[in-house]
Amino acid sequence: MFEWKDSYSVGIEEIDKQHENLLGIGEELVYVMENTTKGLDQYDEIKRLLKELYDYTVYHFTAEEKLMKKYDFIDLPSHQFQHKLFVKKIEEIDLDEFDNDQIDSTFKIMEFLSNWITNHILKIDPQYSKVLREKGVR
Repeated sequence: MFEWKDSYSVGIEEIDKQHENLLGIGEELVYVMENTTKGLDQYDEIKRLLKELYDYTVYHFTAEEKLMKKYDFIDLPSHQFQHKLFVKKIEEIDLDEFDNDQIDSTFKIMEFLSNWITNHILKIDPQYSKVLREKGVR
């Protein structure tokens, strides 16, 4: 589900590496979910991964937005809004809910991340990457 595919590439090396790292966090969540289905308490690991996801997402979005600003991408405000929605969703995660139902809660996060990949990385990001690549960004 979170394995890097060439079709995810936006053609900008720095951003592709960051997207790949975000997918890596998703892969770790899959591993955690597999352990929870085996009856292992993964609360501490889930908490760590959610913090890592949050921190890395903020880092990635900042880098992406800097590039868009540097090259005067006209739809930057719309893109920033999408980023804020994603960060807000992560901030609203109820860790008590995770502790009570680790399997369902982890599945919900994985589903959210999967939808983000499909709707943002594959549909929205190519809009700015096309413009930036036309300006010579690789």
